[in-house]
Amino acid sequence: MNPYPDPVANSKDSAGVFPNMDAMTRNFPDFRVFSSSNAYLHDMLRICVAGSITACNNIAAATLS
Repeated sequence: MNPYPDPVANSKDSAGVFPNMDAMTRNFPDFRVFSSSNAYLHDMLRICVAGSITACNNIAAATLS
């Protein structure tokens, strides 16, 4: 039994360091990682990040969903 059930459900990676996002996604499959940059959008989709939280999302939300 986990003494700390679901203490952290997700993280927004503001550093924009793709290897860090990749490692979090691979090492913690139930942990949802969000990026703050669209620079690695295709790579992020390939490793199945949960999504992105960027300024572009605010102005283009309808086309991103």
